[in-house]
Amino acid sequence: MNKFIYILKKNIISVFIFLLISSIAYIAYSNFHSSGLTSSILDNKASVPNILVTKWSAIIRRDGIIKLSEKDRADLKKWDKIKTFEDSSATVFWPDWSITRLWPKSWIEINELHASDDLSSIKIKFNLEEWKTWSNIVKFIWKNSYFTETYEDWNYAATVRWTVFEMNLEEWYLHAVDHDVTLTDSDNSKTSNVTQGWAKNLYNIMSNVPSEVWDKDWIQSNLQKDSEYIQELALEWKRKLEKSVKWRGIWTKVADYMSAKIGSKRDLAFSSLSDSLLNWGAAWIENVKEMLPSLSEEEKKSLNKDLLRFYQKVHFLPNDDDTAVYKSGLREIILNTTDDSDKKALLKNFARLNIYDYIEVTKDKASKVSEILKKNIDWYLNQMTDPQELKDLLGSFWSDMLDIIWVDFEQVSKESGEIIGKLKDENFQKNLKEKILKDSENLNDKIDNLLNR
Repeated sequence: MNKFIYILKKNIISVFIFLLISSIAYIAYSNFHSSGLTSSILDNKASVPNILVTKWSAIIRRDGIIKLSEKDRADLKKWDKIKTFEDSSATVFWPDWSITRLWPKSWIEINELHASDDLSSIKIKFNLEEWKTWSNIVKFIWKNSYFTETYEDWNYAATVRWTVFEMNLEEWYLHAVDHDVTLTDSDNSKTSNVTQGWAKNLYNIMSNVPSEVWDKDWIQSNLQKDSEYIQELALEWKRKLEKSVKWRGIWTKVADYMSAKIGSKRDLAFSSLSDSLLNWGAAWIENVKEMLPSLSEEEKKSLNKDLLRFYQKVHFLPNDDDTAVYKSGLREIILNTTDDSDKKALLKNFARLNIYDYIEVTKDKASKVSEILKKNIDWYLNQMTDPQELKDLLGSFWSDMLDIIWVDFEQVSKESGEIIGKLKDENFQKNLKEKILKDSENLNDKIDNLLNR
């Protein structure tokens, strides 16, 4: 025993190094290999679909009738029929945390309800039989996944991927509140694209419905509830992220790095992901971009799968300058690691999302990243070679672009009014002429800038 202690003391440095390496290896094994990329920031598990009665009462028709009172929750299944009564309302929470709100006296039947555990496949379909609904699809839905609401005995369908929309059987219209909706009339083999901010007649899907018909109170109420819900999801996501980063002490970070070094370059790419999300550091995006040429096809495929899962997690987050740039860069990496068979469709979808983000951010005149986002959009558009596809894509955003420059037009109108007012002033003095001419030149410059955009 004494001999063992003597040897231990003599080789204390070697023993310490051995224990240190063993500890790091253990952490690397237990933290990285056991959980893989299933930390809270990448984990994207499906939830159990359920309904919450938000006012008064509702029923579920299944084998029998399930009665629900205000604040009651109940899990949902395929073929369930849900009905709200007069002065009642309810919210359906789908497996990916997208929601559908039911107005009083509404009735829906769920025809399809499938979600894989990792949400790589989502298939939701339900029929609105009475009154109206409001849906907010918060996740990025890709490839064979879909979210479809039908009406008129399943003969008409509204299909969306990441959209906020309302369907109103009382006034017979579908309104695309945020992003686009594809409206299909299977009886007459017609398809119509409802662009953001527009509404179509439910039984004449090629016909627009003016905003005077829309239920403005219902819209405003749901927009407010959506904002609160998204903020709630965002705060929960941020809490998980902060908890994850806080738990990652120096030993875990060293273990991640060593595990990545021993393992694949893909693992190394993700070893600093959570830290980059704390301040939306774009350096992580740039590091991964630089790494792409050295990855094998198998590593690219694996990276693409994980990045798509990760993008689903952050897609819904409200945009500010940093978030918008981060998401735009993330989309570019996903696109550059996507197989050629899927690249064309993904390119179109991501170009559309980049334009929407640009529109949203540019509405804030204090934004400092509009040029960065515009440059990213130019890159996407340069990748698109089909002229008609480009025309359709850009044409759907004209109303949104008007929203961006509307503030400028208001400013032009204000300055024009001031100049005209000065000219009509009976006390107009000649020494003011110089200032008026200068104002006129500024006004002309503003108009020229608008026309040259």
